[in-house]
Formats: sequence, C-alpha cells, structure tokens
Amino acid sequence: MNDAFIYEAIRTPRGKARADGGLAGLSPFELVGGLYAAMIARTGLDPEQVDDVLLGCVTQHGDQAANIAKTSLLYAGWPDQVPGMTVNRFCSSGLDAVNFASLKVQTGQASACLAGGVESMSSQPMLADGATVFTEPAHAARCRMLMMGSGADLVATRYGITREQVDTVALHSQQRAAAARESGRFHSIIPVSDPRRGT
Repeated sequence: MNDAFIYEAIRTPRGKARADGGLAGLSPFELVGGLYAAMIARTGLDPEQVDDVLLGCVTQHGDQAANIAKTSLLYAGWPDQVPGMTVNRFCSSGLDAVNFASLKVQTGQASACLAGGVESMSSQPMLADGATVFTEPAHAARCRMLMMGSGADLVATRYGITREQVDTVALHSQQRAAAARESGRFHSIIPVSDPRRGT
C-alpha cells in the first residue's frame, strides 16, 4: 500500500447561512474556485497532474447540483480531463471526500487528488432539495430518520449527556485546532495516517 500525504489544507472564510450572509453574493462555483486558485498559488500545483477532485456536498440542488466537483473544475477553467466526484455523507461529506482521496492514492488508483467540500447554505438552505425522507413524516418514520438537531436531542436525553459536557468536548476540539494552526503543522507535509493531523 502506498503512503498518502496531505500537502496543503485551506478553506474559505465562513459567513452566516442566510440570504444576506457575508458570502451570499458568491456562488458555490466562486467559493470553491477561489480555493482551487489559492491551492495553485500556495503550492505551485499543476492541474494537469491532478488525477481526481472529490468534493463533499450535502444539498446537491440548484447551483450545487449536477456533480459540482466536476462542474466547478470546468467553471474554473481546469483541463477537461481532470475528473470530479461529488460525495454526500451528510455532515461528514467533506471529511469522507478526503478519506476517499487518500484511499485512491494508497491503493494506486491516483497519484494526486484534491479533496474537500463545498456548501452554500445562503443560496441552498437546508432542505432546499426537498428530500422526501425529511419532508414527509410517514416516510421519515419508516426510514427512522430525524433531523440533526432532533436526533442530537434524542441521543443526549437517552444517554444523559449534558450541555456542559457537549460544550466541553467542542471547546477542547477548537483548542486543539488552534494549537495545530499556531504550530504550523498544517503547512507541512503530514502523512494521512499520522495522528498529528487533527483533533
């Protein structure tokens, strides 16, 4: 099995997820296109050498539909032959896109991939795709699906998890991320299997 390395990690700023949010004037294509340009500027990446681009996107609707991983590359002017695949694993979509890219490198299916996620909740708010499993109660009950907030409340209630405990975990995660940023670890080449990668 091949080793897989993360060469750079970047993201856009965040804004409020509403029509007047700070990034609402930018399309998902412009958001992710800015990351493509920044990746090239920071690393000297040659798009011709990229074997695949994998993006997580939950609400694949409107301007995020039709395989935004591929269409965003075309929009950004990348070479036609660079493929793209869009992944939906709900809130872990971007993380799984990175995992899939790592697996492609480790198994020899690719030498270099870009992976991450894109989601503009200003232009495509939650439930914009009208998924039956969330909009029809009978269907949701049959599939045993709850919206994330309701599901979190149910789990916390069932297992006696307090708000203070949850906030403590969240605080520690943010502190670890801040420490990793300050140490510059995200600007070095780190093996994907290295436990120093994140929180």
